[in-house]
Amino acid sequence: MAVCLRKFLRFLNYFVMIGAIVSVAAIVAIRLNPTWAGWGFILVAALTFLSGLLGCFPFDSCFSYHFLALGLSMGGLGSGSLALFIKQELVEQHLKSKRSVDNTRILMRVDAILFMIMLCVQMMVLVLAFIVHHCSYENFYEDLESKNAHRAQELAKVQEESEARSAKANDSHAAELNRKMREKYGKWTQDGDFSDRNATPPEADKV
Repeated sequence: MAVCLRKFLRFLNYFVMIGAIVSVAAIVAIRLNPTWAGWGFILVAALTFLSGLLGCFPFDSCFSYHFLALGLSMGGLGSGSLALFIKQELVEQHLKSKRSVDNTRILMRVDAILFMIMLCVQMMVLVLAFIVHHCSYENFYEDLESKNAHRAQELAKVQEESEARSAKANDSHAAELNRKMREKYGKWTQDGDFSDRNATPPEADKV
């Protein structure tokens, strides 16, 4: 599920980036040398493009930066779309377009619709990014727990093999020591007397 959500998020981020480029093109088409109002809309589009670009990277590396850019972008898109829909004539005056009024208003409506669509997409990205980030942490801890369990099983197996090898080595060492003792000091007889092939009789010691 997390993999599908990541792919869908990447698609949404690509869509946002394309929408930001089209928005900048519409502002530049209104006036090739934008006024301060035009630069404001371009800044909002640039923040939207940046948030989409950060959303294409892995979430663990730039999670906080992505959400910061998302918040700034959503604020700018919301205020820009409201200004373009409600204060259309005032924005048109500040843009100081050299085109005809009809063409300027068409481009402004295109920009307003793009801002509204990108705002909705950014809201979806925000919600889905939280879900993916939460799922990635759960998967990380589950993988870590399974790895620890597997490692504990391997350690127990190695310990059992080491103990078995040590017991076998002790038995072999004991058998070897017993064999050497028998070769050096002889064997016990059934009567309990000790016989040694190399030992001298007791009478020889007395003499």
